[in-house]
Amino acid sequence: EAAVTEALLTAAAEAGVPHFLYVSCLGTGSPSPSSFMREKARIERVIAQNAVLRRPIVRCSVVFGPGDRFVTGLEARLRKAPFVPDPTGRRLRAQPLFAGDLAAALSNLLEDGAEGRHSTPSLRVVEAGGPDVLSFGDLLELIGAAMGRLIQRVPMPWPVGAAFFFGAPGFGSRHMHPAALPLLMAGEACDTASFMAET
Repeated sequence: EAAVTEALLTAAAEAGVPHFLYVSCLGTGSPSPSSFMREKARIERVIAQNAVLRRPIVRCSVVFGPGDRFVTGLEARLRKAPFVPDPTGRRLRAQPLFAGDLAAALSNLLEDGAEGRHSTPSLRVVEAGGPDVLSFGDLLELIGAAMGRLIQRVPMPWPVGAAFFFGAPGFGSRHMHPAALPLLMAGEACDTASFMAET
């Protein structure tokens, strides 16, 4: 993916495209055991090396909204079992971001460039998250409440919980976004002031 990004940057510069916006993940600025997060970091480095375009990078937490591949995936699992594993031994948390807020911020970042604000070739990194930092247990409780269901959580070792929520084919793991688990494991949170200024 990093090689593809480099090719896109070159093509954009040759075509006279003024800016290149990239949506990354919160936590890519830190070392990660996740290959997904490491690839995101490599892409960010490729973008940073380009000195021709305006290059806003938005590092966001997990995104939810109609048809998402995070909350929808968790809901599917909660509907399939009378109880769910409560993974122990790992701190899992996120700062869930509504898709509509993210879309508004991305639009405003592009408009800033078109109207002359932040118009010179530069790299700009904006961290994006929702108003609340939630543990994985908090997320399950909120989703259960929205479903009208009391979630029965049973403490289980991390591998069992990870398999149930993120890796067991029988529970529809193909519907979960590949960024969901790395973002939860990174547990990064951000100051939302600069992001909210763009919404």
